[in-house]
Amino acid sequence: MMNDETPLDADELMNFSERIEQLPPADAKWVESLFQECLRARMHEAELLVGQTDGGASGNHGNELEA
Repeated sequence: MMNDETPLDADELMNFSERIEQLPPADAKWVESLFQECLRARMHEAELLVGQTDGGASGNHGNELEA
């Protein structure tokens, strides 16, 4: 069993897409939407982390939440 605070690795996350395909259509629709949102969040997190390692070259991302 995983620690709830440990992010899923890429392989575990992509295994969910295969499992979603096996769900009944009514469930698959909303689960797929949620899964896509998780992927968007993961990509955004990666972009922010890259911006931090670039010395903040990506702009004022830290101020997005304040607005």
